Amino acid sequence: MSKNKYVIVMEDFIVYAIICSSVFLSGCRTAQQHIEKIDHHKQKAIEKGAVFSPDTVLVTVEVPKVIQGADGKDSLIYVNVEVEAECPGEIRYITKRDKRFERKMEVKEKRWQHREAMRDRNQKGKTDRTAIRQDNRTERASNRKLWWLWMLIGIVIGAGVVMLLRQFLSRLIP
Repeated sequence: MSKNKYVIVMEDFIVYAIICSSVFLSGCRTAQQHIEKIDHHKQKAIEKGAVFSPDTVLVTVEVPKVIQGADGKDSLIYVNVEVEAECPGEIRYITKRDKRFERKMEVKEKRWQHREAMRDRNQKGKTDRTAIRQDNRTERASNRKLWWLWMLIGIVIGAGVVMLLRQFLSRLIP
């Protein structure tokens, strides 16, 4: 006799459930493995320039103490005692968003500095540029006075080339 169809499916389901749970649970870590990962990441952060300060600090405090002497008189002495105190300051974790914002602000700051430098340069160089332009215009205008000379030279050269071509072509074609 063959097995029931639903029994086979249930056995397969149990096998698959065991396989899936073993794969899922194999990714779990022990506390020691987590600590090792933290140490590794902390070391990487220190290499990249992170500075870690403890949350609590040992502070030396002078505490007055009264001691009774042999003659019955009280003596006041100060004793140095180390006490744990919370470190002043706020612990702030820098997120990717903060880093992105800081980078964006640095870029904007550079852009603003560049614009200011360009404005300063333009204001300072504006008078220099106008003087240079005026000199160039004057020079060009003085060159324009002799335009007819260049035109005459061009006509003479052109006429000479035409006469040479006619003589050359008259020899080739009889």
